[in-house]
Amino acid sequence: MPARLNHVILPDDVIRVLSAGAGIEQVTLAGSRASGLAGPQSDWDFTIATTAFADVRDAMPHLVAPLRPIVAQWDRLSRTCCYMLILDGPAKVDVISAAAHTVAALASQCRHAARDR
Repeated sequence: MPARLNHVILPDDVIRVLSAGAGIEQVTLAGSRASGLAGPQSDWDFTIATTAFADVRDAMPHLVAPLRPIVAQWDRLSRTCCYMLILDGPAKVDVISAAAHTVAALASQCRHAARDR
């Protein structure tokens, strides 16, 4: 069942926004929300399939901007690349790629983010 936040309908708007991204081939609801085991405080997990991860990684802050995240950042502790969002509502959204992240890739993203501020 979709959840309505102040301006975002989950999962529909997240899937729509991510699917519009160049290089993103598929967006899938995952985790407890997909399995039907979510509780009221559960986050929203989405997996993305891409063959152009570096391009998607660099575009992610601009790609999710229509969702108006309060906070958005790459998870430096995850084994795979995960872009974490906090949306007004509140709701936590994880955008997960199967790509294994490296310190160099995250450092590159941080440089791009600092430059764009």
